[in-house]
Amino acid sequence: MRRQTGVGLVLGSLIAGVLATSFLMGGSPAPAAEPKRVPVPTFTPTPGGIHGDYAELATKYQQALAQAMTQVGQLLAAPQLADAGWQAQVTAAMSEVETAYAQLLRLEPNEKWAPFHREMTTGAADCNAAMRVLDLALDEEDRSAVSVVGALLNRCQSHLTAAEELVGTTQAQ
Repeated sequence: MRRQTGVGLVLGSLIAGVLATSFLMGGSPAPAAEPKRVPVPTFTPTPGGIHGDYAELATKYQQALAQAMTQVGQLLAAPQLADAGWQAQVTAAMSEVETAYAQLLRLEPNEKWAPFHREMTTGAADCNAAMRVLDLALDEEDRSAVSVVGALLNRCQSHLTAAEELVGTTQAQ
């Protein structure tokens, strides 16, 4: 039996959050009224990265990403596009996805964790891109963008699953 670690457990939660969001995006959002939403801020990576115990930090940031993705999924389960409070919650959750993604990008894995890090950040990038498209879709009331969000979430899930599979082999090294 494979021993579950913090990284593995958090990845499982993150994948569940992506699945929930992806599933909920399958439906079409209801027509929206004003007000306009504030776009998710743009992230510019800073050189130098974050130093420290890679597995511990990656687990922390993956957990933040998983919680934000789950929150987005829960909010999309009952869209209230005309409600400014609901829109603020969605915007905040999407911003948390971007923040967690930015933190993951700044981690500097050692050689042993590099393949895992590549898969994890690639998946997180797709989650982040899905949030940007979702932001535009909600802002413009563009129902056709839902399929783009779904495709990005599927790619996100594929990379996160691949990263989860690498955890066991990485820890065995």
